[in-house]
Amino acid sequence: MAAAARPLVERYLTDRVQAALPPRLRLRAHCLRAALDDALTAVVRADTEDTPPEPPYAAGGRLYARYPGFRDPHHALPDTCYDLTDRVALRQRLTGRQWAGGVLHLRGTATLPGLRGTTAEVLLHGPGAHYRIPARYDGERWRAAVDPATAADGAPLPAGLWGLKIALTAHGAPAPDAGPDATAADTAVHREAWLPEPGGPDEPAAAAAPAARRPRLVGRGPDGPAVAALLPAGPHHHLHLDLDPDGHRHPLGADLRGTVTTTRTGRATLTAHLTLPGCPTDAGLQLTLRAGDRTLVARGTTVEPAAADRYTLRCSLRGVPPGTWQVAVRLTAGPRRHDLPVRTADDRTPLTVTVHRPARRTRLRRPARRAAAHTVRRAASRSTLVSAVGR
Repeated sequence: MAAAARPLVERYLTDRVQAALPPRLRLRAHCLRAALDDALTAVVRADTEDTPPEPPYAAGGRLYARYPGFRDPHHALPDTCYDLTDRVALRQRLTGRQWAGGVLHLRGTATLPGLRGTTAEVLLHGPGAHYRIPARYDGERWRAAVDPATAADGAPLPAGLWGLKIALTAHGAPAPDAGPDATAADTAVHREAWLPEPGGPDEPAAAAAPAARRPRLVGRGPDGPAVAALLPAGPHHHLHLDLDPDGHRHPLGADLRGTVTTTRTGRATLTAHLTLPGCPTDAGLQLTLRAGDRTLVARGTTVEPAAADRYTLRCSLRGVPPGTWQVAVRLTAGPRRHDLPVRTADDRTPLTVTVHRPARRTRLRRPARRAAAHTVRRAASRSTLVSAVGR
């Protein structure tokens, strides 16, 4: 078979074709072309043995298939025939993400086939900076917590768009000529991969919950809170974390709706409902009224928190000056202030309130009041007399 295959190899095997082959075929082709029948026999025998594969050799940041003859002075086979560095890819999947108390919790799986992984990290790639977040790793599954208040090496994470990667460091076997002074760093292999976008084809449906996608408030220490949003970005739509201090790119209160109710006595009450994920407990929530350049903070605003980050705000419109006012919710968190517009219950238009001037009451002069009272007393006396005669 070797004699029949050798002419075909010599005629058709180019350097580009040989580089594209996996090591097991690259070694066979080289041995055929160089007439190394003994080395060819050893390579074929290694493929047919029923022994579990061993970790590849690692040297100088590259990986080499563990076949016979590697760096053996008696065979002089080139390292390029064994090289599989470009064929070892990080296999990973994002299995869940969840916000809890302003901290983003991520979990997934990551492996380097044929290697023993030892450490995992989440990498944050942002505007002119890169930060590493340690992850707990058991050889396949990993977990990490990204806190915007400390993610920048203990400091608050700067505002901007941050790409999320999973990075894995694994180790191969020392090369035969590594020597006794070889360290773990000499056999380390590092791979990185972008985390998939929310709801992508590689992400389970349970991890694509809408709650994880909603913009939310997160703390950043002395820098004040910011609006955080998870979204796909970049040319391949990978998962990114966007920190927006002013809330312009990702406005809060998308479901903010309000109504105005009036009692029989004419008392008007303003009610608003909204969802505010991550709202701090010490944040201020107030209903405001705006007409032109004038803004009033409604007095006596009551806030009723509920489950799932829901809030209900109420206030009376008593004492509001006449005019047409546009309603908003003012959120104050640390040094930041956000005015969130309230829309009608049917979400068609912004909610406005029209307050009319009170009607003037006609007051009688004092002589007229005295005359009216005298007339009433005379009518009452006459009625009493008629009643007595009748009896």
